[in-house]
Amino acid sequence: MPEGFYPEDVDPNSPVVVEPLGVESEYIDASADHKGIVTVELDFWWENTCVALADPNITDLIYDDTLEIALVGQLTTGQYFCATDLVKVMMPK
Repeated sequence: MPEGFYPEDVDPNSPVVVEPLGVESEYIDASADHKGIVTVELDFWWENTCVALADPNITDLIYDDTLEIALVGQLTTGQYFCATDLVKVMMPK
């Protein structure tokens, strides 16, 4: 999380969603290190992620075994936070 946010700013009752997969987190835990940097730990059901990745609409978005994802969560104020990254997708042969 950017500077100025605290762990209690993250709404633990609102799931974080992986877009474009539409998969929701099952667990959220926000904490701060000794420097005050806030991190958000998430857990997702592996089966839900695999099913979403098998969707033809999603497989069309995978380029060179890479998919850009966004994690979208909610703050207690109702505002949203987002983080993006490229992930390597290893499909079964």
